[in-house]
Amino acid sequence: QEATKFCNYSQEYLSLRARQKKLKAKKIGRNWMTTKEWVDEYSKQTEDYKDNLVGIKKEEVKKEKEKEQIEIPSYQPVLPRTIMVTMALVFILTFIGTIFGYPYFESEIKLVVELFKIKSTEMVSDIREFTDNLGNDLYNFFSKTYKFLVQPWKKEIVEEDFLKHIKEIEKIKEELARLEREGVITREIVKEVTRITQIIPIKEIIKEIVKIDDEELKKLKVQISEIQEWEKDILTLQILTSKLQTHPPSTQVTTAPVYIGSQGLQVGGAATFSNLGVSGMAGITNLGVGGSATLGSDSLDKLTVYATANFISPVTFKNTLRVGDTTDYLTVDSSGNLSTTGNISMGGNLNVSGNLVVSGTQTFSDILTLSASSTSPALSVSQNGSGDLVSFNLRGTEKFKIDSTGNIVLTGDTIITGSATTTGSMYAATFYSSSTDSTVRKSGEEVLRASASIYRYEMPAQTSTTTYFRISKYFSQNPLSFSPSALPGTNRVYRLVIKYADDVATSSVSNWRIYRPGEATTTDTFILSGLAASNLEEGDSYVTEILNIPDSDWQVELKLASSTEAIRISQIYLAAYDQLQ
Repeated sequence: QEATKFCNYSQEYLSLRARQKKLKAKKIGRNWMTTKEWVDEYSKQTEDYKDNLVGIKKEEVKKEKEKEQIEIPSYQPVLPRTIMVTMALVFILTFIGTIFGYPYFESEIKLVVELFKIKSTEMVSDIREFTDNLGNDLYNFFSKTYKFLVQPWKKEIVEEDFLKHIKEIEKIKEELARLEREGVITREIVKEVTRITQIIPIKEIIKEIVKIDDEELKKLKVQISEIQEWEKDILTLQILTSKLQTHPPSTQVTTAPVYIGSQGLQVGGAATFSNLGVSGMAGITNLGVGGSATLGSDSLDKLTVYATANFISPVTFKNTLRVGDTTDYLTVDSSGNLSTTGNISMGGNLNVSGNLVVSGTQTFSDILTLSASSTSPALSVSQNGSGDLVSFNLRGTEKFKIDSTGNIVLTGDTIITGSATTTGSMYAATFYSSSTDSTVRKSGEEVLRASASIYRYEMPAQTSTTTYFRISKYFSQNPLSFSPSALPGTNRVYRLVIKYADDVATSSVSNWRIYRPGEATTTDTFILSGLAASNLEEGDSYVTEILNIPDSDWQVELKLASSTEAIRISQIYLAAYDQLQ
């Protein structure tokens, strides 16, 4: 189908020509595949064939016209003579056949009659052709007759050959008649192969898994665990009740619902008593509580312990914890704040998440490390008295201090790796700089390093152009971009020094630009105010502001606002400066 885009033939026609091997193609599976080159080649062959047919047709038409132009000669009517000759022949053949008894000439007689009919029809259009053909037929007939008359002893051979030729002529006549009646039929047998793909139904089995919610499953496990515990309690309770009696055998106490004998009472788990009264003294050597124990009902109840207490597990105090007597004590309140009136001595680390306020003097006999992760200062020192803010000593000798007025006093040298910034004055007996640093200057100050003439002409030149015109040389490489090299701590900047004179009004200007022809871009522009000079013999010098001049591909151009104005340029210099950062 895609091949039809490159020719005027349908897909069916191309497929037919491919199967007939007239169009170059390859069969892949059930499909014929071809290329655009093969389709173009077939189309060209077809066009050549059509042109050839057209040429042949034109030649035939030409010959036909030439034939029509030939003058047909006039002939004397021969129809009566032809009829007479034909009738005579028929008579002679009939006579000879009757005498000799050869009825085989009956077919020849019929053939002569048919021939006469055909010839008589064509005679109107071409009498000469009729006469020639009739003469040939008569010659052939008389030749056969002659052979028959001079060789009667070969009767059987002649008869057999004659009959054979007659039968062949009849077959040819029948075949020609059939072809004339039915025509030539060309058949193309196209086999269609139908591929039936078996459709197999797919049985889909969906397995649905219902997942129990995690919380519900957890509750279910707890309930199952409780039920299993109940089973143990029921069995234990059955054993316990078998040992209980309503009263002792020898004592009548009707108020006791349950009597426990001398064997005693043993409780493996927790025991809760709504009221336990001891009229005498109760001494407990060891008290073991397997579960939880609650002492007292409110803060008025007190627990006094004289014995040494060991708390193996973590202890939580939900209210204030106070250690000490009435004057010196350590207190931890319910918010976690720690306060003490005594000293704190630590052999290990002290981790404080909140604030640490110490009213007394602190002495650190080892390394002190301060670490912070906040927007506030890691170390804040406040002096509310008249003493110094900070004092650092080395083996009893003060080396560094910040006094109460903010002055820094150094006993040793000061080495600063980075920058030092001050808003006040800095005094020194001598300033030294390394070999990679420049003299001490203020930031933004420019140091002239070099200058070079960039003027295009060797003498003053004048112009009245109103479009940008190149007034400098073209520079593929800036002559001052790398030589001399920039001083450390500076940036290389450029200015132009221009000497010019013009008759431009002081209210007007000339326009200048730094242009890059290779990039077709402008990197910077500036203007020069008109001088309104009466003559242009002597000009003024002008130094531009810092300009953006690239390292390569640039030139200086200018233009005027009016062609009635004129400007004369005597010289242009490029000046390189190193500007301190």
